[in-house]
Amino acid sequence: MTFLNIFYLFYLGVVIPRAAFKSRKYLKGDFASAPRMRAYIATSISMALLALMTGMVAWRNWDIDLFPTWTITPRQAAIGVGAMLIKLAYVFIRMKLGKGVSKETKSLAPVNAKERALFFVLVILGATAEECAYRGLAFLILREMTGSVIISALLCAVAFGLAHAVQGNRAIVITFCYALMDHAVYVLTASLPILIITHFAYDAMMGLALSRRASTVAPAEA
Repeated sequence: MTFLNIFYLFYLGVVIPRAAFKSRKYLKGDFASAPRMRAYIATSISMALLALMTGMVAWRNWDIDLFPTWTITPRQAAIGVGAMLIKLAYVFIRMKLGKGVSKETKSLAPVNAKERALFFVLVILGATAEECAYRGLAFLILREMTGSVIISALLCAVAFGLAHAVQGNRAIVITFCYALMDHAVYVLTASLPILIITHFAYDAMMGLALSRRASTVAPAEA
């Protein structure tokens, strides 16, 4: 275990969650007044930095191959799409029951063409960076450290859930559960590309669905 690997795990497990909680405390629940464009830009930059850091750490770990194959088999696609549909079904069932999603998540949904364009850039960066980091490199490092797939998946899922603290406590729990499902997909498929694609598709569909509900929330633009 190298210092670089320890620092990387510390960044994912401590620095990012701490920043998420600080952001939530700063907003103090007043998400309606938070400028979405500024949030999109800041998050896009942080995702780009995470992707860069993940690439550098992966490059230094000569024995770790994040992408052993770029091809996606029908079996891998079926498993990945199946997991994504389960997530979407859960959310839309809640919507049909009138429970919907948290006000924090709604307030972060795009409401015009300019916001949607930047939102999709964020979704692409987020899907790539988060899957490579949490389901990929961090999971592989922890599996090498602990010798346990289950422990590694749990630790990564906890870190991933806490990283979404800015969206509320319920989002932490739901994201944790989604992360466990994605780790199961990764173990079954050994394919990050299918996770990146389904992650992007899920976030994009959720963003488009919620943008229709976000018209009553009009945060000031920076």
